[in-house]
Amino acid sequence: SATGTSCWRTCLSLIKVSDFGLSKVWGESLLQSYVGTPVYMAPEVLAMGEKKDLTGYTSKADCWSLGVILYLLLCGKHPFSKGEEMIKNIMEGKFRSMTGTVWDTVSSTAKSLVRALLEADPGRRLSADQVLEHPWFAGDQEVCILARRIMAGEVVDKRTGGVKDGGVGVD
Repeated sequence: SATGTSCWRTCLSLIKVSDFGLSKVWGESLLQSYVGTPVYMAPEVLAMGEKKDLTGYTSKADCWSLGVILYLLLCGKHPFSKGEEMIKNIMEGKFRSMTGTVWDTVSSTAKSLVRALLEADPGRRLSADQVLEHPWFAGDQEVCILARRIMAGEVVDKRTGGVKDGGVGVD
């Protein structure tokens, strides 16, 4: 349900990540690769491609992409219209308004998370840890604990919540 976190137990088993082709293990240094699909790229990544900023970016760029995906999952549309204005709108953090009949069914808490993730300034954008502290997630502590364990590299049996031997993720 878009109005709360009650679906997470069900959704957790339905959502699968399928492509890590452009992934990288991140340390403390700034990332500088200009790769990906522009509609999902954070402003600071796009700035690298346009040679406007060559200092790099942090893992908060992934949080931007999470905001794009969350927006898409909640309403069925991308937050940025494709076309000549798309890059400009991404750089300015100007996404489609969250109004209308679809958005009327989405909680204000979910909308606040989307806004915090689609913050153009990475210094003000939520980090992954802050996302898990956001009220939209924090209301379901069981899911937050499971998410933290998975992010820590534990293999978790989704049926029992127990640790399994082997690779990373949820089995």
